[in-house]
Amino acid sequence: KMGGGKPVATSEPAQQAVAVQRSLHLQAVALGILAVLAGLTVALVCGQLVARQTVLESVDHPSLSAVGMTGTELWGLGVVRAALIGTGGAVVAAATAVALSPRFPIGLARVAEPRPGLAVDLPALTVGALASVVAVMLLVVFPFRRRTGRTDGLAEIGVSKGRRRPSTVADRLARAGCPPTVSAGVRMALEPGRGRTAVPVRTAVVCAVVAMTALAASLTFAASLSHLLSTPRLYGTTFDAVINRTGGDDITVVPAVPVLLSDPELSAVGVGYVGIPVRVGHVDAGAVALDVRKGSLPPLIIEGRAPTGPDEVALGTRTLHDLGARVGQTVQGVISVADAQPSPVHIVGRAVLPQGGESTGLGQGTVATVQALRRLAGNGDFPDPTNAVVRFGPGVVDKARARARLSDRLTRALGDGWTVSAPDKPTDVVNFGHVQNLPVVMAAVLALLAAATVGHLLVTSVRRRRHDLAVLKSLGFVRGQVAAVVGWQATTLIVIALGLGLPLGIAVGRWAWGLVAGQLGILPRPITPLDTLLALAPAAFLVVNLIAAVPAWSAGRTAPAVVLRSE
Repeated sequence: KMGGGKPVATSEPAQQAVAVQRSLHLQAVALGILAVLAGLTVALVCGQLVARQTVLESVDHPSLSAVGMTGTELWGLGVVRAALIGTGGAVVAAATAVALSPRFPIGLARVAEPRPGLAVDLPALTVGALASVVAVMLLVVFPFRRRTGRTDGLAEIGVSKGRRRPSTVADRLARAGCPPTVSAGVRMALEPGRGRTAVPVRTAVVCAVVAMTALAASLTFAASLSHLLSTPRLYGTTFDAVINRTGGDDITVVPAVPVLLSDPELSAVGVGYVGIPVRVGHVDAGAVALDVRKGSLPPLIIEGRAPTGPDEVALGTRTLHDLGARVGQTVQGVISVADAQPSPVHIVGRAVLPQGGESTGLGQGTVATVQALRRLAGNGDFPDPTNAVVRFGPGVVDKARARARLSDRLTRALGDGWTVSAPDKPTDVVNFGHVQNLPVVMAAVLALLAAATVGHLLVTSVRRRRHDLAVLKSLGFVRGQVAAVVGWQATTLIVIALGLGLPLGIAVGRWAWGLVAGQLGILPRPITPLDTLLALAPAAFLVVNLIAAVPAWSAGRTAPAVVLRSE
């Protein structure tokens, strides 16, 4: 209090800075994992696209070699072309980054940003642009070097030394009596072809599988994050309401507990402490200790067991890490507000703790019994329990209305001054909610990338296989059947992408969420969004066939006489 007896609230900037930095770190970890997944996906897909384009253009190498270009000059030509492509991409990426800079940062970092708005970070843009150019050049080196090593002049012009490798799947479909459009489409999707009709289909399949894997991983990560935000138990909140009285009276002295115990809607009632300051070893770790009077309110234990004795504690994941200890060890503990000597306590478990007190957060804190806290306080002052926590029965659906009803009942029975509130949602969880839609946005970007990959393959395939399409028309295929061949080619590609990419993406997404859960110190419960992923299959078929419509229309217009005469 200051002069005049008015209370003044104070705060420690250092403590606030630590809390903000922790929240930003956790967001950065999640965003970093998503960025790595996106970066790897883009690198693999773009690398396959560049490699495929390199292979397609290498058909001109014999002609260039025949007029005098050496292998080194051909290789230099490819690298220069890659440098130009990378430079164009870097310029577009830098301009896009500057244009989108007013939208960033996101989440809590946006609140803490002192200078929001348009930003031009020249060092970061320069390094990123140079890295993009170098990356594209490196992606070209191996496939271009490999192709230039296969040229030996006029002897190879339009001729492939490789042996034709027919598709086993297409052959079996043809023998099984499938329509010719099906077997021909599958053959175009799986057979690379020869000479000037060669299409690197394997790289296209890899592109589609990688993009589908990243898409499924992003959706799995997003579903796991949404499940965390809607499931308080995962971040340690096992009760539905916190009850206290204005003035901080000992809740066990006033007759509140009998009123709570007689309430038929309450399945569990506990009295005790949430966030009482405790020092374990050299780490401050606010303690949660409940004397359960009705039902059961067990702490959420990830490893080991819950403490039951006066010399046992369970610690949060980050507290264990900061302490450099593990379950099974014995450390010294003391109540920070009491004048007592530290006492040995045995770590029996690793727990997830609810929000409470300045030193308690996700992954931080101590779970103990009330007897253990009294032991750690020694002969020093020990605060009276001022909180009660309750859990409603399974028949209570509207918890907000149930909390209001419980507050009215306490007021009618014991007078004014009672507060019945919802448990605090941890700040870390609130901040994660600010970036909840980011994985979905990334999934949409990856879906567009996959669609572009399929479209590039179909356009390239139709252009380079005009001879094959003309032969099909000469054998009696009508325009609709030729278009159907291209449609079955696209369908075959998406079937492979879904069959391989979905299970791989689910595994990657669950693994990524496990990493984030470990950083948060929460119960790792990754969610597989089966309904979304199952809906993804028909949506993918629809989209890929819409993409194939234009190449299929072009293929159907193939003029056999013109194409075969030019060949």
